[in-house]
Amino acid sequence: MLFHNMLMTYFIYVIERAGGNSGDMGMAVGVAAVVEIPVLFLYTRVRKDRPSAGFLTISGFAFLLKAVLFIFVKSVGMIYLIQCLQCLAYGLMAASRVYYVDETVGEENEATGQAYIAATETIGLVLGSALGGLIMQNLGLETLLVVGAVACAAIASFMLLSNLKK
Repeated sequence: MLFHNMLMTYFIYVIERAGGNSGDMGMAVGVAAVVEIPVLFLYTRVRKDRPSAGFLTISGFAFLLKAVLFIFVKSVGMIYLIQCLQCLAYGLMAASRVYYVDETVGEENEATGQAYIAATETIGLVLGSALGGLIMQNLGLETLLVVGAVACAAIASFMLLSNLKK
């Protein structure tokens, strides 16, 4: 969520760097929203009895791929294609985190687990805004994108290690 909020807060600058405008930004955000929907509806069928931690890890690496690709984006069309990864990034995360809590803490602590998920998401959003603002103001868009990619790499690696350790 840290990278997601850093990117989306300053997304217009990414669009403009690629030669686009606010209309292109609206289209890019719309593409991301549309591709998330099938994942949300089909998650339980795809998941079957597989643990949700694996799907969360896939989501983490999809966020990493998006972050890296945004560093090298050259056109608005490329932005639209990158936004298609949103189905595996945010869409998969949104669907699998609910099941992950259930699998991890059990039904008796489900409300507490969901509260922890909401709290960590909020922390990521706040840190993304604060850190993103500082970086944008002092170091610019390129640094913002690189820091976002490094953060995604670190978090995706932790997720992978956590899954392998189980």
